[in-house]
Amino acid sequence: MDPSATFTYDPAELRAMGARAGEIVAEYLGSLEKRGVSPPADPRALTSFFAERISAEGAGWRKAFEELREVALPTAMGIPHPLYLGLMNSSPWPAGIFAESLVAGFSQNAGSFRQSPPATAAEWAVTRFLCDKVGYGKSSLGTLVPGGTLANLTALLCARDRAFPAWIDEGPAAASGKRPCFYASEEAHFSIARNATVLGLGRSSLRRVPTVGRGTMDPAALASLVARDRKEGWSPFAVVATACTTATGAIDPIPEVAAIAAREGLWLHVDAAFGGAALLSERDRSLLAGIEAADSVTIDPHKWFFVPLLAGAILVRDEADLARSLDAEPSYVPGTAGVVDYFRRTLQGSRRGDALKVWASLRAAGTDALARAVERTSDHARHLERLLATRGFEILPGGRMPIVAFRFRPAGVEGDALDEVQRELERRLLAWNRAWFATARFRGRIWLRANFASLLTTERHVEELAGWLAEEAPRIAPAAP
Repeated sequence: MDPSATFTYDPAELRAMGARAGEIVAEYLGSLEKRGVSPPADPRALTSFFAERISAEGAGWRKAFEELREVALPTAMGIPHPLYLGLMNSSPWPAGIFAESLVAGFSQNAGSFRQSPPATAAEWAVTRFLCDKVGYGKSSLGTLVPGGTLANLTALLCARDRAFPAWIDEGPAAASGKRPCFYASEEAHFSIARNATVLGLGRSSLRRVPTVGRGTMDPAALASLVARDRKEGWSPFAVVATACTTATGAIDPIPEVAAIAAREGLWLHVDAAFGGAALLSERDRSLLAGIEAADSVTIDPHKWFFVPLLAGAILVRDEADLARSLDAEPSYVPGTAGVVDYFRRTLQGSRRGDALKVWASLRAAGTDALARAVERTSDHARHLERLLATRGFEILPGGRMPIVAFRFRPAGVEGDALDEVQRELERRLLAWNRAWFATARFRGRIWLRANFASLLTTERHVEELAGWLAEEAPRIAPAAP
């Protein structure tokens, strides 16, 4: 099809494209356990393959799709694999996969209702559902964003502007002499420090609060830091509590942090990008007790809700906070009576209709099934902990989320030598390629980290992994000191 010629959408061709794309997706997902989780891929060869095929003459969709199948299918990371236990990426619910094509096919700008009635309505329904799960009232509002980094940025923007309202017009001059600062734990997500820079606060404005146990914020240390900063002339304005840290799955003590925030007049943001899905479960929602006190909450449906990338959410207890920082009313965007267009409550003007795939996943699966999936992944984590504890592994205690942090401890091996044992076990795991996870640094030392987030994982897979680890780990000869 030549785009320079008279163009039409051919229904037969479109159906053929959709069918072939579906076949490739089905082939990929159906072959997960027949291939390595992390297939070998040469960066230079892949880059050359794609670069050399952008040309003046189009090859047609059939050739383009077959080339994608040829190169992308065998080199794609097996993230939906039952033993992909790496980053906080989940296997996608099937309805969400193909609803993604509806989002692209409709190609509507979900910034305003007039431009995208269905996506706007779906976004209201999805974010209202999330706000209700958090425990927010009618004054709350949620919007979808590409991910947790932008959600956290939006929350800190609202916090800054509530504390320093003149900043909106005057910029940093509005805080002249006030020296803004805010707080997050040593284990908080890296986006918090990055966003301090983006907001013009500087990374020195972020106070890292010491942690205890598995990596949870120490409330006493937080209170002490706030008191010290006030005494030294700083102006504390916010605190970020984390509900499931990336490295170890720790949950900050939200009620205690909330009490300090209320006493000190600080904006409380809860980064529950991963852990927020526990709110789906009657059994596990108590892990996030106190979250309703937060001024804002980050939840990423593309993590533990099993929705395809990208789909994050920022929820605020009071819509007025979003309006203060973000409202705009350009004359060229027609409004709709009784509807607040989402571009007026987010940083993005042009927005994908991602709410459609989130809604389709929730509708197709049902929230009860998703809750059971959330519970099952946590159960797998605890099962792996029990199996490894009986096989000579050290388990980081206190696990409540679907993240296992563990180490193999040969007798008499400590310090850097013990870290190298973990790295070698990771290298051997990559060579085995029946599972994939990475290491994480916690309290200055290396731990192996397994994050369960696949719908496909069964007890058999957990036991297969534990068996391989128990067999392979003792073969590692620690380096001589």
